Amino acid sequence: MATEPGQVLAALPYYKGLGALYVRTDSGIIVNYGELRMNSWHDYGLKGGIDTGQRVEAGQPIGKVGTSTDGSHMLHVETFRPETTVDEIRRGELRWRAGDPPPTNMLDPTRYLVLARQVKLAPKLT
Repeated sequence: MATEPGQVLAALPYYKGLGALYVRTDSGIIVNYGELRMNSWHDYGLKGGIDTGQRVEAGQPIGKVGTSTDGSHMLHVETFRPETTVDEIRRGELRWRAGDPPPTNMLDPTRYLVLARQVKLAPKLT
């Protein structure tokens, strides 16, 4: 489910046979919802590709977690500063490797996810 309202920037292949949905939220940050089943966003009326311009609302289903080619499955959530582009994310320029300082455009998603959980439409985690 979308954590907050926003505009879809892209829905593209991501990692090990899975896809990712990139959303610029109304608060300005970019959220990467990764490791989704490829094209599962179509199940919810969202187009694939880049610059679709589609809106999503908080709590709206946007995709399904997939199973990677190695058998693992999880929802991969990354958050980035507003000036970040999908191209920068996809080129791997913003990877945070152990022992290195975080990339300047990458945000810690913990606080964001805690706040997003308070959205009335989102299910409570158990």
